[in-house]
Amino acid sequence: MKTVKVLGILVFVFMLMFAVQAQADIVTYDLTVSNLSGVPGPYGTVSVNRTSGTTADVTFTRDDGFLFVDSNIGDLNVNGSYSASVSGLPNTPTIGSGQVDGFGFFNLTTDDPGVNNTDNITSFVISLTDTSGTWSSASDVLINNADGYLAAAHIWSPTANNPTGYAANGPSKVPEPAPVLLIGIGLAALALFGKSFSKKRKINLIVL
Repeated sequence: MKTVKVLGILVFVFMLMFAVQAQADIVTYDLTVSNLSGVPGPYGTVSVNRTSGTTADVTFTRDDGFLFVDSNIGDLNVNGSYSASVSGLPNTPTIGSGQVDGFGFFNLTTDDPGVNNTDNITSFVISLTDTSGTWSSASDVLINNADGYLAAAHIWSPTANNPTGYAANGPSKVPEPAPVLLIGIGLAALALFGKSFSKKRKINLIVL
């Protein structure tokens, strides 16, 4: 009976580890720094989903009250050489590299001059493939540029003076909690099993 329970808990732990590994590797950066005069953020988020060692999807999502617009609409500093494609924009964007006003040089810039405030773009995705190596985690996909930024976006605010400008990530990053939660559940289960096993052992000793 004890052998069956031990095998059961080992199978549970194995399945838990498999679930953690299968869980998408995601990290999210908040766009909190901008050169939009008089318009406080946050302005949106940039979520990096590492789908394999050499592929990742980077999703730009605007916050309420802001819109993505035209040139340098989404900019990244990718760790390593890459190939990229963009989905979610109404036109065919141009992918290149260059300066983003106030935030330095990014080795991936996305230009779609046809995008304006009437398009109401809420999000778009840049799909990356690492052509020079592998990424060990989602937080390894992007690297700070010389000015200390990983990502930026061209933002428009429909306020009284209709300012446009660029917003970039602040210093913090927020990992997705799901893998941590799964590990916590597994540890709790192990603790309960150990406690139950210990109590039964004590009872057996008393009987003997």
